[in-house]
Amino acid sequence: MMVDMVEFLEEKIDKKSSLEEILDAFEEVCEYPVDSQDELKFWETGEFPDYAERTKSALDEDFSLEDILGNKKYFFDLVRQYDGEEDEDEYTQLHVTAVYLPEDVEDPAEELVFEDTLDEDFFDYIRKSDIYKQLKEVPIYRLDIYKEET
Repeated sequence: MMVDMVEFLEEKIDKKSSLEEILDAFEEVCEYPVDSQDELKFWETGEFPDYAERTKSALDEDFSLEDILGNKKYFFDLVRQYDGEEDEDEYTQLHVTAVYLPEDVEDPAEELVFEDTLDEDFFDYIRKSDIYKQLKEVPIYRLDIYKEET
């Protein structure tokens, strides 16, 4: 029986979890087998527009693109990508994204790291990073756990 990875993560972590607990849970869920010939983990950090809040803004009649672009948050996004569940020409991406308020991030770093470019363990690399060490003590604004087809 295939484990529902989103459900597993939602039961294990939430926005009150520490970044360490979140990374541990993501590492654990990456051990679950998937029927895929092409699997990759990657990690992205940076300050980006918060598109999750776009729908709230769009309901406002004074909505503008500047509202979305100006509404930035700091993202710490862990991704497991594998062959698509619905379509073999697509990929499924499992995301665990810790979102922070930019003013809570002292030294924001933008980084995109693919596991296949590293000479060391993917999770060790993240744990050694300056941004991970910094964010371990910062309260999480929102935690997004979801799967998408790309």
